[in-house]
Amino acid sequence: KKKVMDELTDLQVSLDAIGDFMIDTLGWIHLKSPPHSFGYDVSLPVPIGAEVTPEGLAHRAKMIVSKHKHIHDLIDALPGINRNEEEQLRVLAEMEEENARLGVEINDKVEEARRLKAEINSCLQELARDKISSLQ
Repeated sequence: KKKVMDELTDLQVSLDAIGDFMIDTLGWIHLKSPPHSFGYDVSLPVPIGAEVTPEGLAHRAKMIVSKHKHIHDLIDALPGINRNEEEQLRVLAEMEEENARLGVEINDKVEEARRLKAEINSCLQELARDKISSLQ
């Protein structure tokens, strides 16, 4: 089940990355293009030699497509992605039942550990009293 969380984390990171990359690319195009290239005056200076090149655009497009494919693959790999809504709800209900059962088991184990700790503490106190009594 940890693998699913890793895939979900990877998916979230990839979605964030493609969004950031697309915003960066649009900003790059905006800042590095001549002021009138989009039909309006942005009144920003264009650094010398910073024109948008076909190679730079092609590289950025390839990066976006590559990240998009990775995201698509991650979505396709999610468990239950091909199930209909009714099946997904059934699986969620089963998982909730299992979660509740495991929660009860954990609580039982914690209570057992507390009981054992109290018993051990009691035994240690009794041993300490016996040792003190034997030294007197």
